[in-house]
Parts: sequence; structure tokens; C-alpha cells
Amino acid sequence: MTAKTSKHASNDSSSTADDVSGKDVVGEAEQPDDSSSVIADNTEKNDAVSPVREETPEISSQPINAGTICVRTILPYTTHVITDDDQIKQYDDIKRANVHLMVFNETSRIQVISTFVDQKANIYALANILPSATWGSFTPEGDFTRVLCNPITGAPITVWAIGHITRATFAINGTPSRQASVNLALLSERLSRQTANLLARLCDPPEAITSKGWADIRASKWQSPKPSEGRAADPILFTGVYDARQKLLSKQKMLPYSALDLKKNDLVLVEARINYYKSQVRNVWVSRAQLEFHAINLLHSAKITKADLESAEETPAEPDDSSI
Repeated sequence: MTAKTSKHASNDSSSTADDVSGKDVVGEAEQPDDSSSVIADNTEKNDAVSPVREETPEISSQPINAGTICVRTILPYTTHVITDDDQIKQYDDIKRANVHLMVFNETSRIQVISTFVDQKANIYALANILPSATWGSFTPEGDFTRVLCNPITGAPITVWAIGHITRATFAINGTPSRQASVNLALLSERLSRQTANLLARLCDPPEAITSKGWADIRASKWQSPKPSEGRAADPILFTGVYDARQKLLSKQKMLPYSALDLKKNDLVLVEARINYYKSQVRNVWVSRAQLEFHAINLLHSAKITKADLESAEETPAEPDDSSI
């Protein structure tokens, strides 16, 4: 499966899919640019993917030295099981047509997105995360010491996570919350375990994984601007949500979608960086790795059920202020 990329791809991960507008992943209305292409599967013999093995390694209780840590030291082998049948069978009967008027199943689109790689734009699906990615450094472009970066370019990598929403919080009682969050059930149990493993081992000290921890992958983003003159600013609702139900295109070509309309069981593509923050636990400062999203693409809208309406009435708790 080959995914086409645009001619000018930025190192800034905030661009993400904007720099991949030419990809024929979902039937782009224009002919893709042929100046470059990336093979997004585990058979590519370069640094874009890790060696493949079925099982995900267990978490070691030993911390990894911050100077040598990279994805490969945590995940020497990655799973090639990117979807489980029970997670995607509901999309088998949904048909799509690409630019060549070839009809394909929605499951095909999901498979392509789940393995997508664009090296120039520093975009890697979770299944094909860059093995050499490591914590960055302070550069003229910014301080990336707390962000997972490409060691060759020094730029942060963007990871693509596709899954069903289990919980989404953007507002409390109609008012934007200080921190937005989206919890995902990834489409493969093995990939979910692998992702939880990676995030846990990137912590210092490494965290243990519970069954809830690997089954529910969380991404978050602060909606509160930085305080000005010592005064906290009011949160602003996240606006980086896009309607990709028909086609996944560049941001300029997709309609915006309200974050407040995202609901449980919606199928979404979350674009995020992996970074870490400091948090105080029992008077000890620890590092906690996380996914921080900067774009969410709605791929399929789930039907609203009575249970969804009841859960929507629950008031989520605000995050604490003990992290920096």
C-alpha cells in the first residue's frame, strides 16, 4: 500500500495532515503529487518501522537512562496486528470511491490510515512509529526537550491514533474545561498494549500498566491559555476538529466539526505528539508521558443511544494543578 505525500512537507507537526493533502488514502479529489511516496507497512527496510513480532514485550521495572532512551529500546519488536475483526466488522458494508472511481470498503480506508507514514512531514501511525524517535533538545525553533522527536531532523514527530471514543471531555456544564481529553479504544488489542507499554516506559520512573490502562488510551490538551500578568485566562474551546467522514483531506479542504458534538463510539483519527510533564506524587517529582493532541478527524459518527445520553449528563472532574 503506497501513500502519496505533498511536495512541501513541514517539520512542524501542527501541520500534520495539511502537509499530506496529496495522499490517496480516502479518495482525494485531486491527483496526488508523485514527487515522493512512502511505503507504510512493516516490510519497508528502513528506519520508518521496527522489526515485526507478534508479542509485545513485557514492561521492565528498571528505568531507562534519559540519554539513551528511544522507541526501539522500549519496543524492539512491534505488532503487525493493527485491527481486530470485532472492532471494524461494522464498516464492511460501507462503500467508498477513490479518484479513479474504484470502489472499496471503509475497512480498507481504516487499514491505510492505521499504517500511514510520511517521513518528510514526520508523521507516523502508532503501528509504524519511528524506532529511533527520542526526546528532543533545545533548538532555535523551540524547546523540544520534553517532546519525542526525530533525531535526524530534531523536529517533533506526530503520531496518528485511530480508534473509537470511550470518553470525550471538552466542556463542563457548557463551559470549556481547562483541559480537554479524549479516551480511545484502539482498533487492535495488541496495538493498544504496545502503545500503553511505550507510554509507561517513557515515564520516569516507569509506570505499571493495569488492564484499564492499556484498554483505554488517553490524549489530552490544555484549553487554558498561558496566564497573563499572573492572571489565569478563561479556557477556549478546542477548534481543531474536522469532518473526515467522506474523505480525509488537508485541513483547508475539510469542514470544521464541533468538539462538543464528538461522542462515545465515534471513530476518530487523533493527531498528537508524545511529550512528558512533571507531576508531584507523595512529595516526589516524577515524569509522566502522554499523548497531546492537536487535531481530531471524525471518520465515522456512531448512532446515539440512550446510554450515551445518560453518560453525557455526568459531570467530569477537572484535572488537578500539580503538574507542570
